[in-house]
Amino acid sequence: MLKKMLGVGLLLLGVAQAKCDSPYFPVREGWVWTYQNTGTPATTYQQTYLEVGPESFTQRMKFSDGNTLTSNWTCTENGYMSLNDQRMSGPGMERFKVSNTNVKGSRWPLGTWNVGTKWSYEYSFMGSTEGMDMTFNLKGEEEVVGQETVTVPAGTFTAWKLKSRITTSFTSPMLEAMKASLEAAGNQTPEGMTIPVLDFMKPVVTESTSWVVEGVGTVKSVAEKYETVLVELKK
Repeated sequence: MLKKMLGVGLLLLGVAQAKCDSPYFPVREGWVWTYQNTGTPATTYQQTYLEVGPESFTQRMKFSDGNTLTSNWTCTENGYMSLNDQRMSGPGMERFKVSNTNVKGSRWPLGTWNVGTKWSYEYSFMGSTEGMDMTFNLKGEEEVVGQETVTVPAGTFTAWKLKSRITTSFTSPMLEAMKASLEAAGNQTPEGMTIPVLDFMKPVVTESTSWVVEGVGTVKSVAEKYETVLVELKK
């Protein structure tokens, strides 16, 4: 009877843990992914997972410049790994506070990938820094477009090729009021200088390509002129 109960318990635990795991996005405590960004200047970071449970986990990215990006993720039955919070730590970043996060969809959905597999997700969060409130919005659209062999410092892999399109925007009551004032003044400052009406508040679209390996995760991603590659995976 005890063995039967133990077996059922382990089975339930395995099912619960599976909600927070995927062949395309392995979540393993103790594993360390080391990535390098070949931009200017080149940077490296280590990605690890902490507090992995049946319905949530924490992802930590520690950068070579001393900054740390910590993300809390939740798992749902309709997808999994929905991002629900984001906090950056490092010099000066303690002044930025995040609250009221809203999520739609799943960053990495359940199911097996095939060419043509598509999904989308959205999240937004409010933040404040130096007394100014801001709301950030992000919408991601993903599509598996093929399977290729890719070589990175960590090795040569057969990977799924994933196309991503991310649209980001932000709003702020203070900046909206500034925009309205500029528009009312014919887009001129009190000093008579003509300037763009806060073009940086317009939505920004970023397209990227990633190569994802089952059992490993993302091994390479390219966005505009920046490239990130997997240098090493320690299990």
